[in-house]
Amino acid sequence: NMYTARYAAIGFAIPINLARNVVEKLIEYGEVKRGFVGIQHPVDGSDEITKDIQETMGLPSTDGVYVSIIIKDSPAEKAGLENEDVIITLDGAKVKNFNDFLLKIGTHSPGDTVILEIIRDKKERTITLTLADRDDFQDIASVSGAHLWRGIYVIDINDQMAQKYNLSGIESGVVIVKIDEKSPAAEANLSEGDVITEIDHKPVKNVRDFDKIKNELKDSEKNIIIYRARKISSGEIIKGYVAVRGK
Repeated sequence: NMYTARYAAIGFAIPINLARNVVEKLIEYGEVKRGFVGIQHPVDGSDEITKDIQETMGLPSTDGVYVSIIIKDSPAEKAGLENEDVIITLDGAKVKNFNDFLLKIGTHSPGDTVILEIIRDKKERTITLTLADRDDFQDIASVSGAHLWRGIYVIDINDQMAQKYNLSGIESGVVIVKIDEKSPAAEANLSEGDVITEIDHKPVKNVRDFDKIKNELKDSEKNIIIYRARKISSGEIIKGYVAVRGK
């Protein structure tokens, strides 16, 4: 069963159980608090379970969540989840993929206890963990899933990042979510919230473009030229080139 809402000719479909859960939380608390596990889905989709991964790991199918990013001090880390674990059920219900996992977790609140059935080293195990509040890990989660190069941590622009950094008017690029201190990027005066749209005059529309250029230049010590957009407090977008030194 699906609950479908339509607004301004746009259709949204969410499971009826999640819709009920959201309404109940709004009535009880005036806001929606969702439980947080502490694993992340890489932007490039590198954690998808392929046939090769299924055969190599001895999995019963390509269903499940392949764990590749665990956030420090999160419920997942504290409960003993490890990279390369595969989550196959949540509270006894089969998990198809990462989105399915998020929908199931979305029906729980911070403080709830959930039971995960996982496969590790071709053996099934059970892990019990207590969910945290997603808001407590929001900034950490952003950095954990980021792509790093020369002290710059970036992710794709999404609704959450656009709201956090007030990026209205900037349609594409990658947003900087962290800068390492004393790094080439810090020396170049790049800042959290800046959006990179070009590197060495090559367009950067997303993290795939960012990673492609990074891989092409990974052994190079040459300076790179970054074209960045910065939204200032007045709402004006300042654009310009900055040079970032090599190693």
